[in-house]
Amino acid sequence: MNRLIKLLLALSLILSFVGCTPSKETVTTTTPTINAQIDEEFTKFLDDYVIEVVSQDYLSTHVYFENSSNYGIEFTSDEVNLGEVEYTQEDKQLIEDTKEKLLSFDRDLLSAINQDNYDQLLYDLDLQLAYMADDMAYLGSLFGPMSGFYSSIVTTLVDFVIRDENDLNNYIALINSLPDYLDKVIAYTNKQAENGTLMINFDSVLEYCQNIVDDDGTIYESLMAKVDSLDIDESSKENYRLQLDEAYHNSFIAMYEGIITYLNDLEKNSSNNELGLAHLPNGKAYYELLVKDKAGKDISVEELEELMQDLLVDNLTVMMTIIQNNPESYESFDLNMQTTFSSYDEILNFLENNVTKNFPSVGNLTYEVAGINPLIASSGTAAYFNIPAIDQTTPKQIRVNTLDSSLDISGLSTYITLAHEGLPGHMYQYAYNYQNRDSLFAKVNSNLAFTEGYAVYASYEALDYLSEIDPNHLALYKANEMIIYAILVLSDIGINYHGYDLEEFKEFITQAGLQLTEEGYQAQYEQLRDDPGAFIPYYAGYKQIMDLKEEAQETLGNKFDEVSFNQALLDSGNVPFIVVESHVENYISNNE
Repeated sequence: MNRLIKLLLALSLILSFVGCTPSKETVTTTTPTINAQIDEEFTKFLDDYVIEVVSQDYLSTHVYFENSSNYGIEFTSDEVNLGEVEYTQEDKQLIEDTKEKLLSFDRDLLSAINQDNYDQLLYDLDLQLAYMADDMAYLGSLFGPMSGFYSSIVTTLVDFVIRDENDLNNYIALINSLPDYLDKVIAYTNKQAENGTLMINFDSVLEYCQNIVDDDGTIYESLMAKVDSLDIDESSKENYRLQLDEAYHNSFIAMYEGIITYLNDLEKNSSNNELGLAHLPNGKAYYELLVKDKAGKDISVEELEELMQDLLVDNLTVMMTIIQNNPESYESFDLNMQTTFSSYDEILNFLENNVTKNFPSVGNLTYEVAGINPLIASSGTAAYFNIPAIDQTTPKQIRVNTLDSSLDISGLSTYITLAHEGLPGHMYQYAYNYQNRDSLFAKVNSNLAFTEGYAVYASYEALDYLSEIDPNHLALYKANEMIIYAILVLSDIGINYHGYDLEEFKEFITQAGLQLTEEGYQAQYEQLRDDPGAFIPYYAGYKQIMDLKEEAQETLGNKFDEVSFNQALLDSGNVPFIVVESHVENYISNNE
């Protein structure tokens, strides 16, 4: 059920330069003649669906609920595991039955917010059914370096919140379930080898897994700290330490040793695709589906290309305008710009004090900033935000890279990262959603393109708070970032849809104006090949938000208000762009 849950809840985990603007489709949110009884039944239908899906997945339950029993969800230790790798017939039946029930409701009789929920759920169900089609089977790799199970398990275990002894017992059970989960991964991957859809970066995965096996104790200590966090007697703690020690060695480490043994054998005896998805059977069709999923909208690959070409041209224009009108700013521009901040807490306090300049208030937020486990941090992760429980009573959690080799507190990139993960990015976004959405469905459901696109947008909005830095320098920094990522998304399309090999990728990148080392070309090609579409949600989402903002600014003129626009965005919830667009259209029409 894991892949289904990821689609529903989005748990968490880098041509031609002239394009036209893709056409925009919107779902109209009508001013409904609400049937209160039907609207209430629909809300119950949504919440029942969430409970049914979440109750089949222990990790989702643990993430979203501090007190899951209040929602009728309980797990015993023998029911705790990572779920299934493949879709089952029961999964498909659930989706089909849910869609049939959804369509039985008259959308026009629902409240405006439930019309949004209706559109969101229909979009998600259709997407999930498309992934379940026979011709899409065994095309998604479980070993991607950014999204693979082998790396996400480490983060999951390190960040797992222990609230009581029951959580600790379930935590140990979860670790002990890892070898069984690996068996499911192996069965799935063997099917890929049989079907000719195997695509694994063996060297990268094997290196990662060997580092886990050879770990000097950082993960082990993180796991053992879970026991010490509980207020229980010492004899009980010692008993749990023994159980956790056994689970760590006999299940956690054993799983990684099993991955190494399996992949070494698989690499010798199987044919592996070392190019992009386009070179797999049905690979191009699968990429088309990924684009619809990751862009948060039913768009074609060609429309995504146009969107990224527009993003490229927009930011090249910004650069050229500054060069022409403010040549002295361009001459003094340095990508390694510095702020005056000396700690993560100082940055977040500054952001909290300034966020209401262009975003609606969410009140005072309680949060903790903690270092990423060093083994995870060494992979290049700058920071991340842990999704909070709906009924959370503890502080929200932001994880930051504290390795000396990557630490630059005063660097502008660090400020942008904290704005992305904290305020006004993910932490703020989840707080707003939880405060302003009553429906359980609306709180737990998510759309990656809007969630990440919004966080990119919000992080660059926060540049306006840095009054001590030349605004032209900030604009140049942002434009440079957008140009690079637009080219990377276009490269992703080139590799995974048009079938670029390494030499064709190098030619495309060079013609686009980027220069890398030979090792850099190889590493970037492998990243885009191994995790198709990874950057699409961030920059397709960002570009769609910016297009909506520009439309609002052009239509409303001096009636445009930054806070009100951002509120319209946030009031949409974490939804596909058909819903976001309808909210912005309503904002515009209500203020003309």
